[in-house]
Amino acid sequence: MAGARWMLLALAAWPAVSHARRDAAPVCVLRAAVEGPEAQEDGTILFRGRTGKDQSWMGRFKGGRCPMMTSFSAVLVEQGSNRYCEGDIVRAVNSPAQGPGPRCAIDTLSPVPADR
Repeated sequence: MAGARWMLLALAAWPAVSHARRDAAPVCVLRAAVEGPEAQEDGTILFRGRTGKDQSWMGRFKGGRCPMMTSFSAVLVEQGSNRYCEGDIVRAVNSPAQGPGPRCAIDTLSPVPADR
């Protein structure tokens, strides 16, 4: 019977735990602290630290790659603040004649070594 009560308590708490990250403030990086963004071969975007001691950041998209983005793409971030944040909209531009590709949202921003 005690095991059943524990299971019910665990199940009752599960929705609150699963929504914790979604309700948290997005991770943001000051634009003045990084270069970029640069499209990477693995479908991510790199915000390289401006100096060797500054932190670099990797942006990943929900579902993997942003369509039409290659390592040769210019990357446009549609936002008007002084920060790059999770949830910002990104578009790849492969040539001026082609115009920007589909809109993709940055799902996660993670710190990476500055020398990447």
